[in-house]
Amino acid sequence: MRLIIKSVPKNIAQIERFLGDLFAEHNVQTELYPDMLISLTEAVNNAIVHGNELDRHKEVAIKSIVQNDVIRIKVSDEGEGFDPEDIDDPCCDENITLIGGRGVMLMKALSSEVFFSNGGATVELVFKRR
Repeated sequence: MRLIIKSVPKNIAQIERFLGDLFAEHNVQTELYPDMLISLTEAVNNAIVHGNELDRHKEVAIKSIVQNDVIRIKVSDEGEGFDPEDIDDPCCDENITLIGGRGVMLMKALSSEVFFSNGGATVELVFKRR
């Protein structure tokens, strides 16, 4: 499955329908839904806000690949990317009270695996069926 959205925050709402269709088509167990929804929402939000810098002319591409017991969802933006190793730890004392900065941590906590490619402009979320 594939979804392409413009970099407008309200378009994040389309993620629910995308996941609903994915779950129905591939008979994914509902227990995975909350973790997938939060992870994918974070990835798409980061792509819109940080990658494409809210430029409504730029797009975010979301693609799912289902293979046996593994679901992969790739989110790509048109931005310049970033170094995922150069993210401040949101749990350290100086960052703990900040409002943002927890998206990558949440993706890593809720997904089986997270990979960055394309210079950080693409994130791949991996979920293993139980």
